[in-house]
Amino acid sequence: MARSSPYLCAALVFLIVFVQSYRRHLWFGSGGKDLGLFHQSAWLLSRFESPHNTLLGSHAFADHLEFIDIAAAPLQWIWPAAGALLLFQALLVGLGVVPLFDLAKRRLGSLSAAWLMAVVYLCGIDMQNAVMFDWNPTTCGAALLPWVVWLFERGRVVGFAFAVAALALTKENLVLYALALCLTLARGTERRAALAAAAVLAAWFVIEIKVLFPLFGGEFRHLRYPALGDSGLEIARSVLASPHRAFALLLTPGAKIDGLLAPFSSVAFACVLAPRYGIAFAPAVLERFWSAHSNRWWDHHYGAGIGVLAVLAAIEGLGRLKVWADTRGRRDLAPAAVVAVLLACVAIASLPRFGPGPLWVWRHSYYASPQDRRDAEALVARVPPGAPLAAQNHLLPHLSARPKLFEISRPVRAEFVALDLAQAAWPFERGYPRKLAGELLREGYGVV
Repeated sequence: MARSSPYLCAALVFLIVFVQSYRRHLWFGSGGKDLGLFHQSAWLLSRFESPHNTLLGSHAFADHLEFIDIAAAPLQWIWPAAGALLLFQALLVGLGVVPLFDLAKRRLGSLSAAWLMAVVYLCGIDMQNAVMFDWNPTTCGAALLPWVVWLFERGRVVGFAFAVAALALTKENLVLYALALCLTLARGTERRAALAAAAVLAAWFVIEIKVLFPLFGGEFRHLRYPALGDSGLEIARSVLASPHRAFALLLTPGAKIDGLLAPFSSVAFACVLAPRYGIAFAPAVLERFWSAHSNRWWDHHYGAGIGVLAVLAAIEGLGRLKVWADTRGRRDLAPAAVVAVLLACVAIASLPRFGPGPLWVWRHSYYASPQDRRDAEALVARVPPGAPLAAQNHLLPHLSARPKLFEISRPVRAEFVALDLAQAAWPFERGYPRKLAGELLREGYGVV
């Protein structure tokens, strides 16, 4: 039983994540951004076509270098629908438990503790927000972090190199996550492997920014912070010239504090017992909280990486606490600390300020009603496969297996327009679909 426990745990995590995220999609709770646009890219790649994403208006890799899309594309041969991406993501999140489980068991010396830390991994508010927000490479990459740590600590250098490469190819910001994690791990007999990986990652990041983004017709724009500068050099100068201002920016406005504290409070701050992980936390913190975009501070997929890193740091920190307590005859201290971490995780994900954790909610308020769902499914079924289409946000992921897919902004650029007057119309006001329908009918559009 002990030997199969990590795999049983992984299967349970996979089932929970897939069932809940796919239910959200079936009840028209998913959106064109992100699930619809990512699915269009994966679908195009599965047909060996260039992933020119019409929702983005550019090549997919001009926006983000998310080469994980290529790995996800073959699933479209079996299941050419957005649900296949949710299956892929759930599989990775589930598999991420396997190394984390073993790390916890070895450091904490208890199968029960390993199970509890696996629960913390899944139920941390950042992971819950991530898996219940469509599909994103950041969430997939976060699930690879435990593999990097486990393979390194087990001395499997080749496997470690593959895990680092997979993480770096998932998305360009995760190159920095991988680099910082390698620096965190750079100690002991395998120090050279970690430092070599960090050096390669630094070079790869420069290649991505200076060569690959321009190659795909894009300009890297996601790690720019108006308060500090537009380029890496400008940001570095600003931070060195005024470090206190750069630090204050992480906490200003005050709304950032909730997002900053969430991953650490979800592990009862046990991560501070592993101070070397401060290096690994750095890119995850700076990327989000130097930003002026409030959606990066909280919710969505942005916290998945730091949430997993906090759990890994907590496992190491609790392991240190166990060694310290055992030498003093306090063998009850470490198990109590593990329980405290679990309780903190549950509390944070349950408090109104942070929760309730979306993974725990069976039916969210924004899901379609049963009748509205049936109507929306009937609407989706009437759209000709492959036809150029403009559709509302929550319809887009159900219709994204086509070369030309657009939002319902003016001017409408598609032969077919799918509108559901019972649904919300983000990013437009609620009455926009009805108004647009009237305008299109007057312009000569018909009703299918």
